[in-house]
Amino acid sequence: MHKPTRREIFATTAKAAAAGCFGATASNVARSEPQPASATKVLSQIDSLLRTAARTGEIPGVVALAASDDGIVYEGAFGWRRLSGGQPMTRDTVFRVA
Repeated sequence: MHKPTRREIFATTAKAAAAGCFGATASNVARSEPQPASATKVLSQIDSLLRTAARTGEIPGVVALAASDDGIVYEGAFGWRRLSGGQPMTRDTVFRVA
């Protein structure tokens, strides 16, 4: 019986958490089965969710990135650098994370 490493546990948990946002089941993710939604549809859902949250004021701005062993899978930047508006968020915006 294979005893998973901490890295494998973390990777599977992260995949399940991310996939759960889009209706995938944990068992599908753990077995790395293909998800029902296409990658393009999922990426557009991420864009839509983040864009809407910034536009409605739920969040002032967001920069998001997802990567795998193969490289960057998703990049997005939405909203404003300051609460008062002005410059938009960009992929290279520097800010504090608390």
